Amino acid sequence: MSPHDHRTGAVNGGKSDQANVTLDGVDVNDQQDHTPFTSVLRVTLDSVEEFRTVTTNASADMGRSSGAQVSLVTKSGTNALHGSLYEFNRNTSANANDFFNNLSGLPRDKLIRNVFGGSVGGPLKRDRLFYFLNYEGRRDRSESTGLRVVPTENFRNGFFKYTRTDGTTGELTPDQVKQLDPCISPDPPVLQILQSYPLPNDFTQGDTLNTAGYRFHGATPLDWNTYIAKLDYQIDQNGKHRIFWRG
Repeated sequence: MSPHDHRTGAVNGGKSDQANVTLDGVDVNDQQDHTPFTSVLRVTLDSVEEFRTVTTNASADMGRSSGAQVSLVTKSGTNALHGSLYEFNRNTSANANDFFNNLSGLPRDKLIRNVFGGSVGGPLKRDRLFYFLNYEGRRDRSESTGLRVVPTENFRNGFFKYTRTDGTTGELTPDQVKQLDPCISPDPPVLQILQSYPLPNDFTQGDTLNTAGYRFHGATPLDWNTYIAKLDYQIDQNGKHRIFWRG
């Protein structure tokens, strides 16, 4: 199913847009697309200290809807200095081609994705003031399959195919079209435009008489840079009261 399908991500029979997502206690639900279990802020793996999903009987501080209550908590620094460096790579080598690419004689879509970053957290003032920083970059140099309807080779040259009443296919040459009606005879400038289109390679699209499909690879690059920072201050020595800022 599509990630925008409202049947995706249902919990206890509720609609997907009835889930509630909070980050450090603040509402971060996708109010525009209502995509299930999605924060409108980028949340990196290395910035999450706690992830919790309550499926039923949510308490009053969580429940604003009938679905699952998803709570995310950002990491905080501690008295000890901690850090991490990471990189994940995904490429085309382990991917299979899809049915329609194979049908059209196209190779598989290119998939090159790199996710990399680092995090560090520690004290600014021991037992009282702490910091946490995280950077993550994502670089996609991938492709996706596009599909457009284009004129067939015969139609590009002024030949017109039609279906007869008995179900068979007939074809009119440019001269025959002109004999029927000189006003609709093939126009050279129009034919020149039609001939600028690529030849079809997918005959599951169009009317399959004068138009058909053209399936092709299109670049879908992506460049993301995500920065997350958090400051925590313990008001009392035993840590029962704390204030924080996250950006």
